[in-house]
Amino acid sequence: MAFDNNPAQFFDTKNGFAKEATFKNAAGDVIRVANVIFNDAINFVPVFDQSIQKPLPSIHCVSADLEDVDSTCTVEIAGVSYRMQPAEHFGATGTALVQLNK
Repeated sequence: MAFDNNPAQFFDTKNGFAKEATFKNAAGDVIRVANVIFNDAINFVPVFDQSIQKPLPSIHCVSADLEDVDSTCTVEIAGVSYRMQPAEHFGATGTALVQLNK
């Protein structure tokens, strides 16, 4: 698959890695449903001589899907609701990365 500056080809739920995400405003109203690449990673945080696990979920999505979405909004993926941090936009690719908190 050639990259033709069309990021939507990477956010396909049938043939790609994407999952459906529902973006909601602070009142709980649905803003939009979009396909995102969800990463439910775990970060190991050093505490003295130990290391504890800290969930570090994030989504990678098309920047245009974040229109009218800000850090007061939530995103629901597979029935789990997450609070959103401000997005980091990658201008040349038309995509963005958003860190999430439960």
